Amino acid sequence: MCVQRYNNTTRGKTMEFESDVDIRVVRCNIYPIQDPQFYVVAFDVKCKTNNRSKYFETTVPMSLSNGKDDLDIVKLGWKNVKRGVNDWFDRLACKRSLIGATLNSAALEEYDKVRRQRVDTVCPFKNETTNHRL
Repeated sequence: MCVQRYNNTTRGKTMEFESDVDIRVVRCNIYPIQDPQFYVVAFDVKCKTNNRSKYFETTVPMSLSNGKDDLDIVKLGWKNVKRGVNDWFDRLACKRSLIGATLNSAALEEYDKVRRQRVDTVCPFKNETTNHRL
């Protein structure tokens, strides 16, 4: 797979993709069954440091999978989702999970206040500025 380093200055800890993430193949099958067009390959990715997890799914065309075994097809699928997994890891690796956290009303109000703030971003597809909520 790949090695990704994430430096979290608030905790001073360097996260390593290889040692801090579990990746499980959860799907590798032909789709559709009647007239196969591609393989569907899916991964469950879990960050060990905060127990956050995400499901990543992609397709591998039959034309690329001819003569390949399951491992080769999974590697092609991983190549398709690797950037998305790395982006997810960079964003969330050092953030605490909210699952199981005890929050008071002041913390929830602050979270809601931050969520309502508008952020200007550039849309990569239209070359125009759009507003997105956090």
